Amino acid sequence: MATKPTKQLDWATDADPAKIDEPIAAKRELGYVANERPTFKSHNWIFHITDQWIKYLEETTDTNTSIYTVIVGSGDDATHATLQDAVNDGTLGTNQWVLIQEDQTINTAISLTKAGWRIHCRPGVVFTRGAASNGISIEAASVEIIDGRFVGYTTGGDKAITMTVAAEYCKVVGSRFAASTDTEVDDSLVPAGKKPVISQTISEV
Repeated sequence: MATKPTKQLDWATDADPAKIDEPIAAKRELGYVANERPTFKSHNWIFHITDQWIKYLEETTDTNTSIYTVIVGSGDDATHATLQDAVNDGTLGTNQWVLIQEDQTINTAISLTKAGWRIHCRPGVVFTRGAASNGISIEAASVEIIDGRFVGYTTGGDKAITMTVAAEYCKVVGSRFAASTDTEVDDSLVPAGKKPVISQTISEV
């Protein structure tokens, strides 16, 4: 993950109309053409509005990230390198909000043994099959996996997600699986009436 910049654009922050002039809609649609010389005011407007959007998005994403108690990845805000590292952390109990920021290669099945973990994956994050034919083993109640993508689980017997008898009332939402996976989510051991909610999942060709 890229390192967050330490400097802002901070362009024309006083928003002085004597220095900023928003181009008309037709010009914004067309853009500048060859040999055209933009006015300094329109040039300032481009940098100023870009600066404002960057700051807005930074504030929004920082606020969204702050709801997570666990952030998995290698960035400055990461708390653990892998999901299994987070599960193994004795200081973390049940009911954690977890954000997966980077791809995870699974060489040993990830054992989710703490109840109430809500695991949300950033767009594009992939769990790739390494040496383990079983990707994630859910071994506690009320665990949620949201927006995960599981690739490489295409050999007979591969299972992207399995659940033990303890995995009651879990959820797998908005996740993607290889179409040839024998069992995308194996909940055969979960007692009837306590089966997981599996919704908005996609089998990839």
